Order: sequence, then structure tokens, then C-alpha cells
Amino acid sequence: MESVALDWKTSRTTTVPGQIADQLARRIVDGEFADGHPLREQELASFYGVSRGPIRDAFHALERRGLVEILPRRGAYVIKPTIDSIADVFNVQAVMAGLAVRYMARTAPREAITQLDEVTRQLEKLVENREAEPLAVATLSWRLLSIVAANCGNEHLRRTMRDLFKNSLWGVLWGSQPLDYLTPERREQMAASCRSLHEAIATGQDERAERLMRDIIFASRDEGMKVIRKLRGQDVHPERIIYDAPDQ
Repeated sequence: MESVALDWKTSRTTTVPGQIADQLARRIVDGEFADGHPLREQELASFYGVSRGPIRDAFHALERRGLVEILPRRGAYVIKPTIDSIADVFNVQAVMAGLAVRYMARTAPREAITQLDEVTRQLEKLVENREAEPLAVATLSWRLLSIVAANCGNEHLRRTMRDLFKNSLWGVLWGSQPLDYLTPERREQMAASCRSLHEAIATGQDERAERLMRDIIFASRDEGMKVIRKLRGQDVHPERIIYDAPDQ
């Protein structure tokens, strides 16, 4: 196996272990390694031209993403993500983001609400162009989520959301192909949902804000599942597709 140079420009992180983790994650998701395949420290150290330390750190980063299992005295083994596991990530994100936005609506921090308004305006302006890039819409959507996480007022929840979003498979999957916001109508729907969310937070409607936030993430989950179904020829199990219960 020939060595490969690390590319600081295309990686999501500037640390060597982070770059290696990103590249290995892409190779796992793209099917280069089978489920249960052993990852050898020395072999990968030679491949990436580094010592075994950064490889070991990369394995731990992949373990946090759910792509590797590290067994004591045996090493690291690939866990190939299933369509069900991807749906599970979205369901967890929806619950946590819904809780975060509910906290935020109750405290209504003025600066954060202004930031949300600015991001929403950028999104609304972007989708006026019916040829807008899906990745540009996704980037603003992730920015909105990061503002919510940073300003929810619950430090434990903020850290948990940060770790989940940082280690989510979604960013890895998006690197291969856009998974959402593929039509002008879907992009416009997202902008309208974000505007409604901003208004609910700004007016202290915490229950409505939570439901809107969950609906935004569930919608993105469902659009992504459509693409992944076609790519993999697999279908997600129905019990994985969870929605909020209707109002009584």
C-alpha cells in the first residue's frame, strides 16, 4: 500500500489525527473497508507517513463517530454504518436540538436571536436563486444549529450537542453527495421553517419552537434517507422513522 500525503485544505480539521480520521471515515463510508475489518496501526502509519500515535488518536476519534470499535489488546475494527444507524443519529439530534431551542426560547438572549435572524436572512436571500447550491443551504442550516447549541443556557446540553454534531456521520456522508436541499421547493421550505423558528424563539413560544426544531431535523432526515436508499439499495426500518405525536 503506497503512502499518501495529508491535505490540510480538504479536511474538516487542522490536526493530523483529525485529518486521518476524516480520510478513514470517508474510506469506511465509501465501502473500502468491510464491516469488522481490522485497522492496523503500523500499516496505516506507513500509509499516512506518520508515527503510530496519530493513528491511535484517529482510531479514538472514529470510535466516537461510531465507525470503529476498539477492543482491548486486539485493536480497532471497522463498524460500517447502516441506514438505520444514520436515522438514529437524526432522531437523537432532533430531541436534543428541540430541548436546546426550548431553553433558548425561555431565556431569549437578544444577541443570539439577532444572530439567528441574520442567518435566516442569509438563507432567505440564498434560496431566491433557484439554482442555489445544496451545500450552501446546509452550511447555513448547520450555522443555525450551532447558534442554538451555544446559546441554550444549559452547559451540559451544549457540550453534548457539540460532541454529537462534531462526530456525526452526516458531515462525512455529505462529502460524497448532497443529501438534502436538492430542489428549489425544498430549499424554500427550509428557509420558511427557519423564519418560523426564529419568530417562535423571539416571542418566547418554547413549545412551538421545540416542535419546529424537531420538524426541521426530521425533514432533513427524511430527505437524506431518500438519497441513501438509492445509493445503497436499502430501506430504513419503519420503527426508525419517528415523528412528534400530533397535538391532542
